Amino acid sequence: MRIAWIATFAAVAALSLTGPAFAYKKVRCFNLHPPEEALRGVKRIAVLDFEGEKGRTASDRLVSALLEDRRGIYDLKEKNLLRRLSFRSSTQEGRTHQKWATTRIFDIVERSRIEQVMREQQFQQTGAVDNAQVVNLGKILGVDAILTGSVSHEHSDNRTTEKRKIKRSKKEGGDYEGTVECLERKVTVNLKMRILSIETGQILGNKEVIHTKSDRQCDKDIGAIASVAALLDSCITTEELIAYIAPHFEPVEIELQKVQTKQYENRADEAAEWAEKGDVDRAYLIYSAIFQEDAYNPEVLYNLGVLNEAAGNFADAKEKFQSALTLKSDEKDYQDALARVQKSLDFAEVLKGIGLPVTKHEWGADASEVAEVTAQRVVVKGSGSDRQEIKQEPKSDSLVAARVPGGIELVVLAKEGDWFRVKLGEGKEGYLHISQVK
Repeated sequence: MRIAWIATFAAVAALSLTGPAFAYKKVRCFNLHPPEEALRGVKRIAVLDFEGEKGRTASDRLVSALLEDRRGIYDLKEKNLLRRLSFRSSTQEGRTHQKWATTRIFDIVERSRIEQVMREQQFQQTGAVDNAQVVNLGKILGVDAILTGSVSHEHSDNRTTEKRKIKRSKKEGGDYEGTVECLERKVTVNLKMRILSIETGQILGNKEVIHTKSDRQCDKDIGAIASVAALLDSCITTEELIAYIAPHFEPVEIELQKVQTKQYENRADEAAEWAEKGDVDRAYLIYSAIFQEDAYNPEVLYNLGVLNEAAGNFADAKEKFQSALTLKSDEKDYQDALARVQKSLDFAEVLKGIGLPVTKHEWGADASEVAEVTAQRVVVKGSGSDRQEIKQEPKSDSLVAARVPGGIELVVLAKEGDWFRVKLGEGKEGYLHISQVK
């Protein structure tokens, strides 16, 4: 059974390279995306040499890419400026939070084994074998499907002239406008791929792509123009062929929502900062702690949904988005998120069918982290230039344990009458009177 995936799914990975000046923190990562055609029940495959000049090059590159388990994840610092502007944080290079995800979904028969069987069966060693031979070969190899294909190309040289400013010394009369000869060389390659089911003998899919490369040189540089062979080789790229049958990673950028409730604003901002740095587990822990205190906060629900989506917990993400939408039914971000994650849920079902089940991401945090994040907090009265005394004991005439600036937030360990026992730096504790708290 085949499932056709429309290009609209790619909207999940759309990058926002421009946006309003007030844009909030964003989760930036790489998520796994579906193939154009999901080959259900196909796990073991063989790739025959494609027909035509560079046919073996095409099949070699196809196999090499199919063996990659993180295809599509790249070092963003080496990509173009626009991509770098969108993914600013250097800690985000090549990151995916979907720990279960891989692009290597097929077991591929080694070329030496294919060649051995083809010699024994006296088959041609190219993709030109007919369907009956391919099916027979596939049964001997014990595969579910065989990929065959072809490479054809054409090239043209076009000579033209153009006017240029030609430099010349003053002694020779100075610069002048002259005519120079130019040569433009263009190579166009047509790549075709076919997938044949060994069980049924039916064609599971066809994909055709056309790539063009050119070079243009003028005047004395004409001799340095790229050769036909070099242009042809640069045209043999298999990304589109692979994306037709196998999943790949794409960059995703989703903006979190700023929590408006003043009581939780600082903690939520901290969570958003951790998420933008790539520590989604810590961010999730903080948002979850806020949720325990305020289960009807739409921004917190939405942000929990975004983090679940990034980690591949699509069912949990859907639940959170639906809850947020219940509270704010006219919020377009929530509506878009719900539609987006439903496509991801559909994709997860397809992944199961091609032998790649989605496993649930367990949010990691130890007991001390949970206790700290969920603990009550107080804000010290005053400004940053002020200092409030933290006592060693819960009484006004006690010795001073520390002097802290106003405006900072301290974790409360316990409340003893009118005193808060608070956590200080370097494992120390102290007492802050209720009158010193905002």
